[in-house]
Amino acid sequence: DGCPVSLGLNFAIYSDYIFRFVNLSEYPGEGREKPNYQLTVDIGYDLGDYGDLAFTGWFEWYAGQKKLNGEGANIQEIDYTIDWTFALTEIIDMSVGYIFYTYPNNKAINTMDVYVGAAMNDACLWEGLFPDNEEGVLNPSLTVYYDVDEITGVWAELAFSHEFDVPGVEYLTVTPGYLLALSGEYMAEDSTYLAGQQFGLVTTYDLGGALQIPESYGDLSVSGELYFNNPFSQAARIDNVDDQLWGGVSFAWAWGG
Repeated sequence: DGCPVSLGLNFAIYSDYIFRFVNLSEYPGEGREKPNYQLTVDIGYDLGDYGDLAFTGWFEWYAGQKKLNGEGANIQEIDYTIDWTFALTEIIDMSVGYIFYTYPNNKAINTMDVYVGAAMNDACLWEGLFPDNEEGVLNPSLTVYYDVDEITGVWAELAFSHEFDVPGVEYLTVTPGYLLALSGEYMAEDSTYLAGQQFGLVTTYDLGGALQIPESYGDLSVSGELYFNNPFSQAARIDNVDDQLWGGVSFAWAWGG
């Protein structure tokens, strides 16, 4: 107890890797979807009154990578993120950070983002309807990214989500979500427009609770994820940007914090 360090691991298998509405795991004649494996490693440090500092490493492996460029390893992308999150008010958390994107098979397109985000616990706005709720209802968040290297454009995401317990089923939750994205000279130069929307549904089972694993060993869970990406007309003109139903399964472990 009282340790300021937190650790996290997440391993996921997805049918597609879609980044900002672009399907990066699609090639002509792919046929049956080749799997995408993703590993996330988190290390966090609690700064007390000054918020939380985190470092994240993210690794994407695509089984059909050689079909995309004719050579190279199947490791498609590696990202490194440094994030500082702090409470701006009692109901709003702010985050600022830096992301470095590296592509082992084509390092010429390595790039980086800086970003700022705000997440709101909107429970106070719904006290008349849900007087006992403290966890928020829509939990809105807004994150604005600025690519400072390869693209020099803005990408912004407005998101809403809420976690529900499944009645009669212990340890099981369902989280529907919605995301609206804006491209500011990011997808196309000299053009700013709403890029599209995403609908999501995540079902999570608390394995640690079900197996009675002591809290000192961390939290363990498995999730089934389903998403529908719906790019708007201007974005849909870009290669590999179209309506996509995709998803997968992820396993997560978190300790500390």
